[in-house]
Amino acid sequence: MKHPLPITLTAVGLTASAAAQTPPWQDDFESYAPGTTLFNVNGWTGWTNNSLYAGVVTNSLAHSGANAMQVDPQNGGPVYVHSGFTSGAWTMSLWQYVPSALNNGRAIVIINNVYAHRGPKQWAVQIACDPFTGLVSDQFRPEANVINVAWDQWIQIRIEVDLDLDTVDTYYDGTLLSSGVYAINGGAVEIATLNLWTQRFTGSP
Repeated sequence: MKHPLPITLTAVGLTASAAAQTPPWQDDFESYAPGTTLFNVNGWTGWTNNSLYAGVVTNSLAHSGANAMQVDPQNGGPVYVHSGFTSGAWTMSLWQYVPSALNNGRAIVIINNVYAHRGPKQWAVQIACDPFTGLVSDQFRPEANVINVAWDQWIQIRIEVDLDLDTVDTYYDGTLLSSGVYAINGGAVEIATLNLWTQRFTGSP
């Protein structure tokens, strides 16, 4: 059975620190009709290009405007595939709402530095909200700060990446969460995807 209140995301964007760099990207989901499945729509798809993992536009809950993207807590894995983000300093900003009633699932924000639908993949950033501990953490950087999850409210997640220096700083609700090497697991120093994943468990971890 699907959870009645899926994780939702709104007002996501990637902006450059210098205007001369590749034009920024943003999506506030306002241009889509509610109920639209974002499968191969304006850069959005599902993990490995599988429609089962795609996000769906909803007007039942939004941070601003009328719409947001909901992520199924059983099959969630919307992906936005980027291209051309190979140098410079960038900021990824998104607003996320995670219900406390999620119970037994993790909400995870991922940036892949390597990604192909049917090919190699590598993970650079993985910020997880864990209902078992009540904490949000950067799962790849042991020096990360650990912060309480802000349930049932809109929270900004900000990820600042310097591709020239191969560094990243992540922020949760304005508080520094972690700092360190960006391509920490190897692979190209690029921004390949934004991936919004959920893990649903049937019991205790």
